[in-house]
Amino acid sequence: MSWRARWAALAVVLLPVFLISIDVTVLSISLPGISQDLHPSANELLWIVDSYSFVLACLLILMGKFGDSFGRLRLLIWGSVIFGAASVMSGFSTSAVMLIIGRALQGFGGATLMPSTLGIIRHIFQKRSERRLALALWSAAFSSGSAIGPLLGGILIEVANWRYVFFINVPIVIAFVVLAKLFVPESDREESERIDLLSPVVLIASIFALVLSFKLLIEDFALWQVGLLVVGAFGLALFWRRQYRVENPILDVDVVSEPTFRSATLINGIAYFITIGTLFFFPQYLMVVSGLSPIEAGLWALPMVVATILGALISPIFARKFRSNQLVALGLLTCGLGCLTVPLLVTVHFDPFFYFLCTFLIGLGIGFAEPLTNDTILSSAPDKEAGSVSAISETAYELGGALGTAVLGGVGMLAYRLSLSSREAGLGVSDQVLAEAKQTIGSAAVLAQPGNSTNPDLAWDLAKASFVDGQNAAMYLAGLAAFAAAIIALRGMRAELHLKLQDKLGTKPPQNSPDLR
Repeated sequence: MSWRARWAALAVVLLPVFLISIDVTVLSISLPGISQDLHPSANELLWIVDSYSFVLACLLILMGKFGDSFGRLRLLIWGSVIFGAASVMSGFSTSAVMLIIGRALQGFGGATLMPSTLGIIRHIFQKRSERRLALALWSAAFSSGSAIGPLLGGILIEVANWRYVFFINVPIVIAFVVLAKLFVPESDREESERIDLLSPVVLIASIFALVLSFKLLIEDFALWQVGLLVVGAFGLALFWRRQYRVENPILDVDVVSEPTFRSATLINGIAYFITIGTLFFFPQYLMVVSGLSPIEAGLWALPMVVATILGALISPIFARKFRSNQLVALGLLTCGLGCLTVPLLVTVHFDPFFYFLCTFLIGLGIGFAEPLTNDTILSSAPDKEAGSVSAISETAYELGGALGTAVLGGVGMLAYRLSLSSREAGLGVSDQVLAEAKQTIGSAAVLAQPGNSTNPDLAWDLAKASFVDGQNAAMYLAGLAAFAAAIIALRGMRAELHLKLQDKLGTKPPQNSPDLR
């Protein structure tokens, strides 16, 4: 391919990357509107966010292997079509269950896109210098999409409604399919090998059991839910053991078993756990509690994203003089400090400076740590295994995001309901109205309606205070998770372990490795 053809193909391939990154953050702005229109329960609202990341995470590795045999471009096009059709279904949803199914189908389509784009880039750019630049642009497309997502969502909701957050995907998908046929070459297919289909089934069922049991336990304790938790844990152990026994495992256990790789991957998962968990609460706080418009809420999402990009840019500079594990720990401690300042500084009454400070610290810390953990991950395997390693890393991200919504969102919603129950005497509402108000802060708007409360203004103020209590509980847990990740970085990413890994795999860490996130 000529120089011009290669970079034209890259521009086209970046479209689905940009699309997926937008979809990760744009939904957060839509949650208040979804709550008011579809009236989901607290559990359903969590699944609306989670079903996408859950399906995406469980299928990434499998789809990466499938694309090698089926053809990455073919898989990319078919995945885009599925993603677009699922977006239409989500936009026309008439119930929370329908939207959950639509989001899950979006995750299925998205799982074909991420590994396919990286595989195509590696095929198009044979020169290492060009490939590094292409991967840097891939990372920039993902970061810029994440930054634009909340603002774009705010604009769409302001001029139309939350359904257009999904409809906007359709023209991008159509443009990509047409341009991909014209400019993107199909990559060489590897010799077809039998794909182990039972492993992803076991993985999906196990993770689903774990996430579902946790969400149900938050709402109401029952012994069978504990049994579901045990079944999920047993299923994961069975999945892990199977990877040692099958001829063509979907997970390279030799690489994953290395302490340095495992620690860096786990840290990435925790980082995304915190990111997605906070994005579940902050837009609702801005729009429902503080009364900001969707566009204003979208703009206030930018400091955290900009800080993440800033941290990613400056951490490689410090890495020239300091050890990576120390810098990663510093970034995670900064993130944890930001999480713990939210309960101290962010109240029902919106203060721009305090909100900016807290979210900036969270984003700066995560952005500072991620390039260094990604460099460790990419250095953990020779070039021929870089695609599989990237898929494993991406899976950790998405699983972390799914658990962030499940755990942080679940804990926060439980604390919200308990706080609202403790204020029941001051609400002056019937049991039916109180039960509806306990579902989500969007549903709690019923308290402000005339006739539903003896003092609507007071009842609504108490509901907003209860939501802040729930947000604070989630932020305390997020801060503890960040500090735990810092300990993992100091103990698990030690330089001598990294050197042992390089010696075993016969590879050296590339200079200035691109951040695939």
